[in-house]
Amino acid sequence: MIYQVLYEVNRVLLVYAMSMILPLFVAIFEGNLTSVWAFSVTILLSSLLSLFLMVKPRQEIQHPSLSFLMLVLIWFGVVVISFIPWYLYFDATFLQCLFETVSALTTSGIEVIGGVESWPVSFLLYRQQLCWFGGVGVVVMSLSLLSVYHQSIYAHFLTDYGLELKGLGFSQRVAQTAIQVAKIYLLLTLVSAIAYFICGVGLGYAVLESMAMISTSGYSIVELVPGLYSQSVHFLIASMSMLLGSIGFQFYGRLLKFNYQAPKEVLSFFRYLLGGGVLLILLNPTVRVGEVLYMLVSFVSTTGTGDISLLSHHSVWLLVVLSMIGGCAGSTAGGIKLDRVKSIMSSIFGLIENAWRPDRLLKYKIPSQYAQQQNAQSYVLLFLMTLLIGFACLVLAGMVPEIAILSSVSTMTNVGGLLDAGVYQSLTPLQSFILTVLMWVGRVELVAILVLCLPNYWRQI
Repeated sequence: MIYQVLYEVNRVLLVYAMSMILPLFVAIFEGNLTSVWAFSVTILLSSLLSLFLMVKPRQEIQHPSLSFLMLVLIWFGVVVISFIPWYLYFDATFLQCLFETVSALTTSGIEVIGGVESWPVSFLLYRQQLCWFGGVGVVVMSLSLLSVYHQSIYAHFLTDYGLELKGLGFSQRVAQTAIQVAKIYLLLTLVSAIAYFICGVGLGYAVLESMAMISTSGYSIVELVPGLYSQSVHFLIASMSMLLGSIGFQFYGRLLKFNYQAPKEVLSFFRYLLGGGVLLILLNPTVRVGEVLYMLVSFVSTTGTGDISLLSHHSVWLLVVLSMIGGCAGSTAGGIKLDRVKSIMSSIFGLIENAWRPDRLLKYKIPSQYAQQQNAQSYVLLFLMTLLIGFACLVLAGMVPEIAILSSVSTMTNVGGLLDAGVYQSLTPLQSFILTVLMWVGRVELVAILVLCLPNYWRQI
């Protein structure tokens, strides 16, 4: 069975490795031989290693629970492959390159190598490409796995993507939907890039910036482009791009079926933005409303761009809470996800109602709502426990407590922008490793990782 899993994982990783052909061509075009060497070696090594697993097994995967193992192995393999170009090109330590790799793939957008102004165009493209694959690709990959191995992975992704996932169906249509969703995200990226280009940004830079905004990563190229975000329309384009990335694929699935009615979670998301916006504006009366709203969208979407030093101290902690909640389920945003928070709030209101009206039993609108609330509560508790463990490890590693909690939230929710880049560039090796693990765990999903820690799981497969 393990060989069957490795065969399927190898197929995904081989296709992923071939995606480096694009930055390789850019490196050849700009005449940077070191970049050409880094990408060529990565493609060659990935291709050679894949030859050992190219023999198709006699039987396909029979045990649906192996999908969890596939998911984690694919993510691990993507990290390993993506790490190689960084390590071959930059004069940086192993942990710095690993941190930069995971930061890009998890859309955390935390820069530790530095000197981005002197980077070749090929590596600028490569970094944005990693962000786009990490943000958009995880949605498409999840849908593809659901179409084949949905029996076991169904419950896990149901808690992440919400009950509306049922509306998409579990058949070959889901695989087709995955392809269509990928096309939609490509279209959104293209529209965003065209908007930037029309507003005076160079075509190449417009594409790079749109990839960062749609994938809700913090790798904006504002420091490379004079005049970028000097106009209000640039902030508007960025805000709209981040919002589009923060809406779950269920909404786009409805659009594919010509159903233009917005899902309840999308409506709740905009009400949530409205409430957060009012609070931030009241807490920052001296800051321009446009700047406040931009930072609101940036941190709710877990993109993490914007200068939070303009805001009051209380506002920063409000942004911490908002980034922990994150965007819609099934989106490119990180965090706990709004759908889970809604389930917990519904459970709390039910408890309060039962307290003052004990004669009335709490009735759920749908049979599985109770199970959904239980899953949401368990996940949030697990998320907070992991966050607390990460915080404790960072404090024991010598980090100041306030910095430790902010960096834990930044990495676990993949928002990145709660601290200045200089803080991350001065990390000790142990601190860097802890934060790298938090970023990876926050993106892959805790449940899938912890399933592999169960002894019974390995006995059954």
